[in-house]
Amino acid sequence: MITLVAISTMATSVSCQKTEGELLMMTVASRTGTNTMMFGGQEEILWVKYGEYPGWQAMGINSIEGFEYVPGYEYVIMVMAIPVENPPADGDSIRYQYLSTVSKTIKESVGLPDE
Repeated sequence: MITLVAISTMATSVSCQKTEGELLMMTVASRTGTNTMMFGGQEEILWVKYGEYPGWQAMGINSIEGFEYVPGYEYVIMVMAIPVENPPADGDSIRYQYLSTVSKTIKESVGLPDE
């Protein structure tokens, strides 16, 4: 019950900032991965799940504004997904703004893709 009140309050406070977006619950895995970039090189990524979606998806390590990731913890967080107006061709069409941590548990996330 307390969580629902906090989420409602956060959504109201974000909407008062004239930020249009969708409130999402996201799970962040306890370890990161690597992604091979288009023109060579590697980038560190987070493994994330959206809501009840069962599969892990790759997301840039700095893609959630305001989120401080610490390896070894699996997080459930609330974020605001905000559409980006006129995104660059090679950029993201959605930006994610961190709102709060619902849970932070020391554990090894399971079912992560093989690298």
